[in-house]
Amino acid sequence: PLTLRGLEQARAHAETLRGLRGLEWRLHTSPLFRARQTAAIIAETLELPPDRQFESILLAECDLGKFEGLTDAEVRERHPGALEARKRSKWSYVFPGGESYADVHLRMQRWLGEGRGETPAIVVTHGIASRALRGAYLGLEPDAILALDNHDQSRIYRLEGGRIEVVDG
Repeated sequence: PLTLRGLEQARAHAETLRGLRGLEWRLHTSPLFRARQTAAIIAETLELPPDRQFESILLAECDLGKFEGLTDAEVRERHPGALEARKRSKWSYVFPGGESYADVHLRMQRWLGEGRGETPAIVVTHGIASRALRGAYLGLEPDAILALDNHDQSRIYRLEGGRIEVVDG
């Protein structure tokens, strides 16, 4: 679940978005629990009806497979050489039992390709997924996507007219 800090950030984001009233928002969220918690706070604050709220597995975070929940030290102990292999090929490295940045990027391209990025939308997702979504939106190559800033939960990004700006944070 969200930490107290995460709850505070979600409420602050909801208030920032409330300040942009007048838009006919559609709220899209990852099905993962913390994203759904954040989306629920935003939906309540903006009084969004259920028919303008959507959940998509395409917006889920990168599946870390066997690395899920492990610290780097635990990964080094249980999977010797894996972190080094990932550093050598961050874009295409597939987490054992999971997926790669490239896989997440393809999901984001698919999500955007389904026309969901064309109407005013709030998208609640995760760090790697956010980077991949922003890169897909801009049509960037893998190295440029990996060079994008890591999505800090204190930020809201506005994707509009082929540009990205930080709204909050």
